[in-house]
Amino acid sequence: MSIKDLWQLLKKKGYDPRVLFLPQLQPQEAGTIRVDLQACFYSILMTAASLPEDVMFNKLANALSEVLNKANAVLYIDGSDVAEKEETHKARQQARSDAATEAEAALDQLQARLDEEKTPRKQQHIAARKSIQKTFRFSSAGREALEQFLKEEGWDARLGSVEADVEIAKDCGPNDVVLTTDSDALIYGSINTVWRLVSRTKVLVYKSGEVCSQLELPSRAHLTALGIVSHNDYQSNVPGFGTATNRRMIKEIDGQGKCHYKAVRKATFVIPCALTIASTWLLDVATIVEGYRSHPLVVAETEEDFNFSVPSRVFINMEETLLEENGPTGPATNTSQLLQTRYQALCDAFKEISKQHQKDKHAKKDGKGYDQFLSLLFFFFFSTFNIHMFTHNPTLLSDPSSTLQ
Repeated sequence: MSIKDLWQLLKKKGYDPRVLFLPQLQPQEAGTIRVDLQACFYSILMTAASLPEDVMFNKLANALSEVLNKANAVLYIDGSDVAEKEETHKARQQARSDAATEAEAALDQLQARLDEEKTPRKQQHIAARKSIQKTFRFSSAGREALEQFLKEEGWDARLGSVEADVEIAKDCGPNDVVLTTDSDALIYGSINTVWRLVSRTKVLVYKSGEVCSQLELPSRAHLTALGIVSHNDYQSNVPGFGTATNRRMIKEIDGQGKCHYKAVRKATFVIPCALTIASTWLLDVATIVEGYRSHPLVVAETEEDFNFSVPSRVFINMEETLLEENGPTGPATNTSQLLQTRYQALCDAFKEISKQHQKDKHAKKDGKGYDQFLSLLFFFFFSTFNIHMFTHNPTLLSDPSSTLQ
């Protein structure tokens, strides 16, 4: 889950995060590293979904051991679906349904090649595997099994009741580090340091204070407010007001919650805020959000009432509500396994055809070799016979046209 375009905005504004290669720090040199497990390592689970559960979990544990230390890492696993992200869940379920349709089509193409006893093309295999992977959904039973497995392996693993990032924000201390790929971790007021995982072992370090300075935001509360009013998994942004425009508006909120921002057709003219930095720290997030909402430009751009109550409840109060009917409404949870089973059956059938083709090829080659052997034997026999005839009948050498008596 991310704040749309926040990473890109920081890069555009010149923020140069420190680069680390894990494992970087020993337990005594760093606070607790709180890991959003599915945000960082979901791809491993997805690509290994076709394997037995214990094999999949072992692959994940090996990847964790490469970059983390059990002594100071806490692994957070997403809990149940929450009502605040219902629309996001629906979008993801639709994406899985679309992927299932694509996978069925790809498998049908492979079946057609099988019926024609033709070798499948490489791209057909790739398309089938990718589509099947996109249908994967980590079930609640699977998450519970993963938590138990990691605990038995010596990890501090925690299956939350709600989203992992909310649980992390509740537990995070001033010196703790959050390892994730999602920019929304920067929005929670309790999180000061974010390690953004960009490859298997490479992380970029983001400090909330440095982020505020680079974005010219007067306080930490302004950064939280920016995340609330920008596009996130809980609510879309006001049409026409992306993260960059919202930053220019949010930073001009004064002590009375008024926004000193003017714009003409997206060309912005910033009026410097007369408040001191010290006085802006007295502003709370709710006041900043209300100042943004009441700006004439925001009111004029939409007929809807953007009160931002849902993202405010999540990012400020760190609260989420469980869905009454938890579980997917899209493809069944075992759709991925069913598709994988069908794909594996096709692969096995192709292997059998390939073996048969090889046998036929060798049989044909052996038959051809046998024919060649008979030809050579026949040639040798008659050559020997002719030599014998010429040797014992000299008249044939002087008069080849004479006949034998």
